[in-house]
Amino acid sequence: MKVTIAIPARLESTRLPEKLLMEVSGKPVLRHAWEATRTWTRADDVVVLTDSPRIRNEAVSWGASVVETASTFRNGTERIASVADGFDSDLVINVQGDQVGVTHDLLDQLLSTWGDHSEKVVTPIFRIDDLSDNANCDVVKVRINNSGEAVDFSRRPQAGRMESEEDGGDHPGWRHVGVYGYSPALLQAYSNLPPSENEMRERLEQLRFTHNGFSIQTFETHRKPISIDSMGDVVRTNQLADRISRRLLRNL
Repeated sequence: MKVTIAIPARLESTRLPEKLLMEVSGKPVLRHAWEATRTWTRADDVVVLTDSPRIRNEAVSWGASVVETASTFRNGTERIASVADGFDSDLVINVQGDQVGVTHDLLDQLLSTWGDHSEKVVTPIFRIDDLSDNANCDVVKVRINNSGEAVDFSRRPQAGRMESEEDGGDHPGWRHVGVYGYSPALLQAYSNLPPSENEMRERLEQLRFTHNGFSIQTFETHRKPISIDSMGDVVRTNQLADRISRRLLRNL
């Protein structure tokens, strides 16, 4: 089975412009996502997809493979779908460029889950452990059914519990991690579907799948996602890196 990791990289993010080139722990945000994925041995190819000359030049300087795309896409899945025919892959994994906390075990879980659900989109979710996340519009919340399929995604605060009916835990629900796995056929289908009103309002690309009857299979990851959506995320991630570095130095 051939696996391609595609990292869509848009310079002008709506919520935090040029965030992919902002430094976190001494490296641009995008480089964290690229380095984490290129060292995963199950990937046959890792490519950065962008319409930005600045991102292209920066990524090439690290040794990344870069595919230039048009600038007309609404989201990363559209950008990937536009060039997916050139991948010759069984599975395409979309790792968003602001995911600085991608781990190999998460990618292993995704690959295993997709092996059982290759007709679906697969994506990780994380158990919410901080009630403030529910009010944070940068945190994408997800509802799942008893089979672990996503029923709905939203940035808006959610009333009540959000876990599946059979979940007996005491957490307030689930949050989404911005990583997807899908077949080239699903990517082709996506590119032929119009965006829904709710997708545009929420700015959530995955809603195009759910609104058109395509299934999204979730799986639980136990590693808290680290994505950069605001300057607060940049500050917190740098502070976390500093604390880890100081702890390592004390143990030398």
